[in-house]
Amino acid sequence: MKKITRLKSVFYISYFLFVISILNCQAQIEVDGVTPGIKVTNANIAGQFSGIEVGIKASNSFIGRAVEGMDNSGSGASYGVRGISTNGTGVSGESNQGAGVYGESDTYRGVWGHSSNNFGVVGTSGSGAGGYFRSDSLAVELKGHLNLQSLTNSHDWRFEINSSDGYLLLFYNNVFKGSFNNSTGNYTSISDQRFKNGISTISNSILNDILSLRPVSYKMVDQEENQRSYGLIAQEVREILPELIEENILEEEKILSISYTELIPILIKGMQEQQRQIDNLTTMIQDQMAAITYIREKLNRKNDHPAH
Repeated sequence: MKKITRLKSVFYISYFLFVISILNCQAQIEVDGVTPGIKVTNANIAGQFSGIEVGIKASNSFIGRAVEGMDNSGSGASYGVRGISTNGTGVSGESNQGAGVYGESDTYRGVWGHSSNNFGVVGTSGSGAGGYFRSDSLAVELKGHLNLQSLTNSHDWRFEINSSDGYLLLFYNNVFKGSFNNSTGNYTSISDQRFKNGISTISNSILNDILSLRPVSYKMVDQEENQRSYGLIAQEVREILPELIEENILEEEKILSISYTELIPILIKGMQEQQRQIDNLTTMIQDQMAAITYIREKLNRKNDHPAH
């Protein structure tokens, strides 16, 4: 008997949705002046619709939006779309060309998603934006870690805030790489000896290589302002210090970049070589000055006591 009643309920709901869609082409379900507009609680199988365990499922094959949530109350605690999940996804959206999840707010939150063990908001798109968020004050607010994953392989970058000192930490594939200072914003890369192996002192002379580098001023090709920047040319540096050059593949084209941070130890090595040269020259000059002083004093004594 319960199964028949459930089937009747599904039939009436489906018929209601069909009638509404015929009368109103812009929205499948639209509720105005009710708090909330639509609220569906999914408790396991009890909240099934068409055999799928979702609270609300809407699909749109025309130009428009499958689900649209808007709040015009002006309250600081109102939401356009709010999703909460204990183990699953709070809000999930998928699109072939547009935005998987779109949220817009003037004062508070366009989209709010919360999950205890999974994802608060998930948005996927074939050629558009997985998620689009617009706000006059704060477009996106994250409470927790920010994780960036590659679509094609296992590359994974994560940002998280250190709870003890507030530093912004950077991880690659769960390996700590560096941090941003919470006072100055300066980035410091990891340099702890415990994370390094194969350590060796730069023993060969590097000063001539440094002198061969060509410092330049330049403007970027896509730059509109007239302000010039200073740096080096990667192709030139590669001929002198190839270890400083990194190759990035962008759209099947190799783009060269310079690790200016790794240039610092080389400059320090060059300064040390130069300082040793200065010290040697200083010692040589001191020895020569001592010899000149000795000869001068000897000449003075000879002039003071001329031979008879």
